[in-house]
Amino acid sequence: MLKIMNVSAVLALLVATASFGQEGSPFKIKFTGKDKKVSILVYQNAIKVTGYDGDEVIIEAERTNSEGFPKEAEGLKMVSGNNGIADNTGFGVGVQETGNVLKITVPKNKYYGNVSIKIPREVAVSISENENIWNNKWNISGLSGEIELKANHTAINLDDISGPLVCYAGWGKVKINYGSVSQKAPHSITSHSPVDVTLPADSKATLYLKSAFGDVFTDWELTPIKPESKKQQPDALAEVEGSKNDGAVEVIINEVLETDKVDVATKTKTSTLTKKYGIVMPPSPQIFISKNGDNKAWDFANINDHPDPNAVDGSINGGGVKVFINASNGNIYLRKKKAGGK
Repeated sequence: MLKIMNVSAVLALLVATASFGQEGSPFKIKFTGKDKKVSILVYQNAIKVTGYDGDEVIIEAERTNSEGFPKEAEGLKMVSGNNGIADNTGFGVGVQETGNVLKITVPKNKYYGNVSIKIPREVAVSISENENIWNNKWNISGLSGEIELKANHTAINLDDISGPLVCYAGWGKVKINYGSVSQKAPHSITSHSPVDVTLPADSKATLYLKSAFGDVFTDWELTPIKPESKKQQPDALAEVEGSKNDGAVEVIINEVLETDKVDVATKTKTSTLTKKYGIVMPPSPQIFISKNGDNKAWDFANINDHPDPNAVDGSINGGGVKVFINASNGNIYLRKKKAGGK
C-alpha cells in the first residue's frame, strides 16, 4: 500500500539536505569529505571564496538593486547563461551536485553582485571565468585543499592558502599570501601582469621565476641550483589529453617519485610515478610547460636542460616542492613573510 508522507516531514527532509536562500537568508548545502571538489564558473561578477571549519557550502550575495527581483517574477526562477542555468539559491546563482563535485554557476545579473561563497577548508576548489571581463576581482582565502584558477583579465588575491596551487590569470594581477607551502604537488602561477607572492619564512621550495619583459625582486636569499643536481630533481611530467571547444587543453600531470633509472643492459629508462591529476589549461598557456618532439609529452622542468636568460632559479631552506612563477609582461615580487603574517 502506497504511503503518503506528512508534508511537514518532507519539508524537514529537504531543509536538512539543502537550505535554499530566502529573502535575506544564505543558501546552505552540506558538502564535505575526502575527494570532494567545488567547481565554480563565473560569468561576469566579483566573488569572495573563504575556507572555514564547517561541513556546508554557504552562498550569499550583495543586492545591487534595492527593489530585488521584479514583482512580476514572483513565483518564478531566473534562468541565465548559455546553458540555461536556473537560480536555485535565491541569488541568481545555480548549484548542482554531481557525485563528488558541487558545481556553482555565477552568471551576471543586475540584482545581485559580489557573491560570497564559504567552503569547508579542506575541500578542493576550481574557479574559472568564461568571458573577457575587465576590472573584476576574486578574493580567495583560508583554503587548504588543491586550488585551480583560470581567469582572463580578473585580478586574483589569495590569502592564507596552504594547498597546491595552479593559477592562470591571463592579464589580471596576482597577489598571494601563503599560510604554508604544500609539498604534495608543484605550484604554478602564471600571468601577463605583475605577480606578488609572499612565502612563510620556513617554506621549503625550489623556485623557477620568469619574466620576459619585467624584473624579479625578492628579499629571499636564493641558493643556486647546481647543473649536476638539477637533473636529480624529481620532475612533473604532463600529457595532453585532448583539446576543448575553446582551444584549451586538459593537461594530465604525473608527479615523478624518483629520478629516471637507466637499465645498463637494455639502455632503457624507467620512472616511478605517484599522483596523477588533471588541469584544464587555456590556449597557449604562458607557463613552464613546453612540448617535446612528439607533441604529446610535456616537461614542466624544461628550464633545467635549456637555461633561459629571462628566468631565475634557486632554492630556499634547502629546496622542496617546485614553485613556478611566470609574469611575462610584469614584475615578479617574491617576499619573505614578516612577523605579523604579511
